[in-house]
Amino acid sequence: MLHHYDDPFGDSSAVPTGQVSKYAAESVKMVLTGDGGDEVLSGYTIYQGEKFANTYQKLPQMLQSSIPQVLGIAEGMLPGGMRRKAVRAVKVTEASAQDFEDRLIAKISWGNHGLVRELLASSSESLVSMQDYVRNLMSACPYKDPFYRLMYFNLKESLPNDMLVKVDRMSMAHSLETRVPFLDHRLVELMVHVHKNVKMDGYQRKSVLRRTIAQRLPQELLHAPKRGFSVPMAKWFGDPEFNGDLNTLKSASLGFSGSKLDDIFQSTQSGGRDYGHLLWILFVLQRWMGRS
Repeated sequence: MLHHYDDPFGDSSAVPTGQVSKYAAESVKMVLTGDGGDEVLSGYTIYQGEKFANTYQKLPQMLQSSIPQVLGIAEGMLPGGMRRKAVRAVKVTEASAQDFEDRLIAKISWGNHGLVRELLASSSESLVSMQDYVRNLMSACPYKDPFYRLMYFNLKESLPNDMLVKVDRMSMAHSLETRVPFLDHRLVELMVHVHKNVKMDGYQRKSVLRRTIAQRLPQELLHAPKRGFSVPMAKWFGDPEFNGDLNTLKSASLGFSGSKLDDIFQSTQSGGRDYGHLLWILFVLQRWMGRS
């Protein structure tokens, strides 16, 4: 897979994207993709989070602080399914009280800056933190409203540097052409000026798309839950067969702390905190650095 990238591309969904592209190429030469739909039409659940945060931050400060505490107390008294919802509610309310950039960084980071520094056996003063990178990028954003700032980030960063790269490389690896109708410049230029309450009616994602094509789609598809294209990293790295790969990673000349790698790996394998995606990124980096 890394052969088709010009950098240590760490998005694990490149694996299923490559498999789907291979399967499609057996029958057709060109496909339409949905890339850009979530960014242009507010389809990600994080957009719902930004609308909620905007409402939450209008509450009195004392109430904002006490709600997560009350939910945390209730969490220990609830049965399994309800407990998981309470844990989720605590995280959402705590995040909603933060600044936009802090919420965004927490959402897109697989490990905090402190963890990254611990992982580097010899600290580097030239290390650029995710916080610095994001804040530098967002300093050029013309919007003040977090909802539109998120749209700006998606269109300027995650879409061109992750989503489009992933699909382009993996589809062309199998001689499959792709087209992205949601990124027609006329649609993008129109939608960036559409009010957020039109793009997301209440908390319904992709409201505009639902209104415009609802009659052309079967109900089971129109109301189907959003399905990601993720890979079960925790399950993969939970397999003992990966122990050998861990030793290879530890012995690689990448400057990583072997003891910290052990901690991360053990936590993931034992069902503790899931560092599966971080481990994937590190393995990709190790394989890319060792390529001939």
